[in-house]
Amino acid sequence: MKKHILLIGIILSISLLTIAAAYYSGGSQADAQTVGYDWKNNYLCNLFNEKAINGMANDTGRLWAMIGMFCLCVSSSLFFIRFAHKITAATPAKMIKYCGVGSMFFALLVITPYHDLMTTLSSVSALIALVYMTFLILKSKLHLFKLLSILCLVVLYLNNYVYYTHHFIEFLPVLQKISFVLVFLLILSLDYFTTKEDLKT
Repeated sequence: MKKHILLIGIILSISLLTIAAAYYSGGSQADAQTVGYDWKNNYLCNLFNEKAINGMANDTGRLWAMIGMFCLCVSSSLFFIRFAHKITAATPAKMIKYCGVGSMFFALLVITPYHDLMTTLSSVSALIALVYMTFLILKSKLHLFKLLSILCLVVLYLNNYVYYTHHFIEFLPVLQKISFVLVFLLILSLDYFTTKEDLKT
């Protein structure tokens, strides 16, 4: 169970967020009158609102979404702690651990009225942790992970660029989901297929 806690947490959170999406009554950035959750035009944060964009109550969906987010943040925090223990260099280990866990703490708080601030704090913390992780991976012999970690960085930076500039904002909901998939793939791969020997500096 301990070995697979990250995988279990991700599967559980995705399942709960999918249930939340099924309860979402409708409305998106493209059309406030659409019915149901539009995976192309709705953001994940829409699931945390008390009311859907179309004005209808979102109490049931919101509850499932909040539980799903909690599972995601807790399991991902455990990944950063566990991955940091594989790193012999003290500074990178601490930065990955504290920034990674911090990003998940702030991510959990996006469900509060401080959504925009928490999104910024979570994004900055996550990017710092990922930069340190990528630096270590580039110095290792984990060749496939090098490409994946760089791709994650590029997509996350692009995600932030669109979010803060509103350029190509219509593509952000899809880009957001692509970012999640890539990050899930990276952290699961690092959790299962790396050792202390791989990350020696």
